[in-house]
Amino acid sequence: MSVIIIIGGGASGMMAAITAAQFNKKSKIILIEHGDRLGKKILVTGNGKCNLTNRNIVISCYRSDNLRFVEDALALFGTADTEQFFENSGLLLKEKNGYMYPYSEQAATVSDVLRAELVRCKIDVQLNTRINRISAKDNHFEICCEDNKKFFGDKLILATGSKASPKTGSDGSGYELAKMLGHKVIKPLPALVQLVCEGNFWKGISGVRCDANVVIKADDKFVCEERGELQLTEYGISGIPVFQVSRFAVRALDEGQKVSANVDFLPSLSEEKIFKFIKKQMSADKDVNAGSSNNKTIEECLNGLLNKKITVFILKEAKISSGKALYALSDKEIKLILKLIKSFEVTVTGSKSFDMAQVCSGGVDTTQVDSRTMQSKKIKGLYFVGELLDVDGICGGYNLQWAWTSGYLAGKDAAGSLMQVDEI
Repeated sequence: MSVIIIIGGGASGMMAAITAAQFNKKSKIILIEHGDRLGKKILVTGNGKCNLTNRNIVISCYRSDNLRFVEDALALFGTADTEQFFENSGLLLKEKNGYMYPYSEQAATVSDVLRAELVRCKIDVQLNTRINRISAKDNHFEICCEDNKKFFGDKLILATGSKASPKTGSDGSGYELAKMLGHKVIKPLPALVQLVCEGNFWKGISGVRCDANVVIKADDKFVCEERGELQLTEYGISGIPVFQVSRFAVRALDEGQKVSANVDFLPSLSEEKIFKFIKKQMSADKDVNAGSSNNKTIEECLNGLLNKKITVFILKEAKISSGKALYALSDKEIKLILKLIKSFEVTVTGSKSFDMAQVCSGGVDTTQVDSRTMQSKKIKGLYFVGELLDVDGICGGYNLQWAWTSGYLAGKDAAGSLMQVDEI
C-alpha cells in the first residue's frame, strides 16, 4: 500500500491530509504532529472567532519574493472553493464586510470540523511525535523520530508552520527539515507584529486607540502605508495598520536601513481644515472673552479633535503650555501643532518577537516549488505548504486562505500521482 505522510497538524496539514484521503481512498495517510493537539493556532485566529478566508482575495493582500507563485496557486483554489469545502464538511460560513467566519463565530468549530473529517477519512494521526531527521532516496522518504520510531512514505508533505506564535506549536523546525532536504530558506522574520519605537513619552500615551494613518519609510524613502485603528503602547505602536506594514519595517531593519513611522492622528481632516477650525475657535473666543479669565485654552480646543492623552502629548512636544489662552496662539505655533498631529515621526528600532507575531515573512524559497501542486522542483514527491513557504498575507483571513489553498493543492497532487502509479 502506498503511503502519504504529512508533517504538521495545523490548518494546511489537516487540509492536505483530508484532501489526499478524498482523492485517494487506497493510500494510507499518516499525519504527524509534535504537539498534543491538532489545530492549536486555528483556535486563536480572528480573536477566537476564526476569520478563515476573505471574499476579497487579491494578490496585493499577499507578500512574497515571488508573488506570481501565490497568484497562480490561488487561481486554482480560492475563497469559493474554501466555502464549498467547509460546507461539504458540515460548516456553514457567514460574511462580515468580506471577512468569512463560521456561523458559530467560534474558532473551535473550525478545528472540530477538520478533526472530525480526519476521523471520517481514517487518517492515522500521530501526536507528540517530534521529527529528528528526514532522508529521501529513490522517491521514498524515511522519517526518523526522537523516540526512535520511523515512518516510511511514498509522498511527504511538510506543513510544519513558521516560527510565529510558538506557543501554538510553530517552532520553526520545518525550516531545518527543508534545508536538510536541500532547499533554500529565505530568512524568517516576524510579521503582523507590533513595532518598537524610540522615545521616552510612550508610557504617557499608552492605551490610546484612534483612527490613524501610518507611513513606513526606510532610509527616508517611502515604503508603505496603512490606515486603521492605531494602538499606542509603552514600547511603541500596535494595531491592525501597524501589523499590515510591520513586515516591511522589520525586513528593512534586518537589512540595516534606518526605519521610521510617520503617524497622522487625524487622517480624515486636512491640515487646512484643522487650521481653519482652530482659527475659528480663536476668533470666537477672542470676540467674547478677550482678556478675561474665561478664555478657552489650546488644550480645550484640541480636545474637540483628539484623545485627551494625545492632546497633552502634542502640546508637550510643541513646548506649548496646555493652559495657554487659545486667542494668544501664534500662526507659527498652530503650524507646529498641525505638523505634530498630521505627521508625527518616530524611529522604529525593532519589533516584538516571534512570540507576539501572528505570522512570519520569509520561508522556503517558492522558486523551488511548483505553484500548481506545491511539489518540490528538486525532490519528486516532496511538498511544502502553509506558512513554511515564503508567503504571508495581511490580516483578514488571507493567511488561512493560503493554508487551505496550498494544503489542498499538495494533497490532491500527492494522492492523484499515487493513483496513477497504482493504475499502471
